[in-house]
Amino acid sequence: MAKEIECKYLVDVKKLPLDTLKKVRYSYQMYISNDPEKVVRVVIIIPASDKSDSILEAQPDVSKAKAKLTIKSSRQGNTRDEYEYDIPLKDALNIWRSRMTKNIIRKIRTCDKRTGWDVDFNMQPNLGLVLAEKEYDSEEELKAAKVPEWAVLDVSDDDNFYNVNLSQCDKTFEKISNDIEYNSIIWGYKKEMNVDVYDGIFSVKKWCSAFDDLPYNIPNAPKEKETTSDICVAEPEKKKDKDEKLFKLKFKIFGYKFKFSISRKSK
Repeated sequence: MAKEIECKYLVDVKKLPLDTLKKVRYSYQMYISNDPEKVVRVVIIIPASDKSDSILEAQPDVSKAKAKLTIKSSRQGNTRDEYEYDIPLKDALNIWRSRMTKNIIRKIRTCDKRTGWDVDFNMQPNLGLVLAEKEYDSEEELKAAKVPEWAVLDVSDDDNFYNVNLSQCDKTFEKISNDIEYNSIIWGYKKEMNVDVYDGIFSVKKWCSAFDDLPYNIPNAPKEKETTSDICVAEPEKKKDKDEKLFKLKFKIFGYKFKFSISRKSK
């Protein structure tokens, strides 16, 4: 059993050093259960073609797409139990196509190489919301951690900022945006500000298109077997052509049988 110990902060995009954001990946999270006591989600991840590329130049690589199943317990402070397993990408895509849930999160996740903090640029329906989080090995380590200057407001205790709640409806984000303190950070008193930043640092359309095309071009998918019978019928062996006999003689002398023949070898 793993423990997830993390903090979550609202990001001031104006202060964020974009060139330090590496390990870019697209994350599509589907919540099968949004019960706070037992959150269950399936995640499809499309990484960048080169993890060393910054968010300014990263390109999606669907050939490296993968999927995970995650189960999380309720939080006790900043800590909760977490179980995570790799699952076949094909299964995750089938869950997505089956519309088992409408509770989803779309985001571009990056990692600040200087601090090790993850930075999430949310897509629709939460476009404009940029959050940062960091996991630690213990509560003590979390309390002693240094927070980057661009992580401006601790929202770890505000359930509205957790993905499972942001996935349920756009009203959660609307509620966040209408809060005066949150609004000034998210939008900078100009609603288009973060959206412009999105367009400037990566092509949202390109990353979303990569995901939309994924179900029709699954990487490393096993080829369908040809429809054949499981029963193999062996062809009967052809009898060897007998030699052409030119002369054959049988005779008996004093009770003993003798055979004598002359043949021509068949070709």
